[in-house]
Amino acid sequence: MPRVANPLTKVRKRLEPCCFGQANFKNLPKDKDKPSRPELHLSFYRKNVPIQREIVPKVDEALDLACERLGLNRELVHGFVRPDPTINAFCRDGIRGNAVVFVNSGLVERLTVLEMAYVFGHELGHFLTPLALNTIPDGQGGHVPASMEDAVIYRQLEVSMDRFGLVVCQDLNIACSAALKLQSGLSGENIQVDLEAFGKEAIKGFVRDHKEYYNEAFASHPAIYARIRALYLFSQSDEFLALVGKRGGRPHAEVDADVQKDLYATLDYYAEKLMDDALSDLNNSLAALQVDHEGQC
Repeated sequence: MPRVANPLTKVRKRLEPCCFGQANFKNLPKDKDKPSRPELHLSFYRKNVPIQREIVPKVDEALDLACERLGLNRELVHGFVRPDPTINAFCRDGIRGNAVVFVNSGLVERLTVLEMAYVFGHELGHFLTPLALNTIPDGQGGHVPASMEDAVIYRQLEVSMDRFGLVVCQDLNIACSAALKLQSGLSGENIQVDLEAFGKEAIKGFVRDHKEYYNEAFASHPAIYARIRALYLFSQSDEFLALVGKRGGRPHAEVDADVQKDLYATLDYYAEKLMDDALSDLNNSLAALQVDHEGQC
């Protein structure tokens, strides 16, 4: 009997152009494509509302659209609305092979259907690209990257996830509006997406203050300006345009090179600076030990 290709493998292969840097599909665990029964997630029903058309129709519409445009089997995705006024969402992967997506009620109240679809695209990207990175507790119930190297990969991963979201909503202004609402907590009437302004301000304001090296080097997410710029650049790429059925665009490699420049100018600079400082301190210590040793001989 011929071997049947795994559906998730097909999805990942089609979406490979969204991957940036080390956030890719290469070293992933074996795919799981068997949906679990909803009742297996009973613990999530106790404090959350399931995303179903009969209960939260607009949220369900957004989740359906995200799955459709990513090519992901909707039966693999369980969604819930959490009673939380903050604007946030997250995805738990690996639960019986399924994705479980949570959106806060504050997000539902402020985002449109297409903006929610962008967010779902971003979060489902974490299910499709579950990179195993090292983390440590942040003291507030969450986790942060365990090393500067992990933080750099985390930032690359977030750029990739934003691209998944753009593939879903297929509109740069909608993606940027959703990103700004998530960043600011504001509603639509108080948000104006000015991409030209973002292009001018993208790299400004990142002062090379040594006191900030540590925090910036370990940041898991790029700055909002860099993320907006990265979305803008990817929307011009030939690979994105092909994914949404269009032609033309800039070579993908050129786009990634520009995104990397922005990341370096904002955050990766700090990681490199800290690593260089650490190596310099180590070399100085070794040199001092060598001099001390020679003096005792």
